[in-house]
Amino acid sequence: MSFLGKEDVKIGDKTYKTLKFNFSSSDPSLSKDKKLNTDIWYEEDTYLWVKAAFDKTGYWEYRIKDVK
Repeated sequence: MSFLGKEDVKIGDKTYKTLKFNFSSSDPSLSKDKKLNTDIWYEEDTYLWVKAAFDKTGYWEYRIKDVK
């Protein structure tokens, strides 16, 4: 896991102040297409998972929709 910095993430009409991390595989025996390589954004104050993104057979992005 690597901390990539702080970033403002806008989803809909709300902007979240986030901490961005990258989770990646360190196993050298895995081929590049099998390795985990995911960016995750957590809200800075609450550590709420706001967004995750990875590139595997296309770019995939998951974003928070609603918090109850």
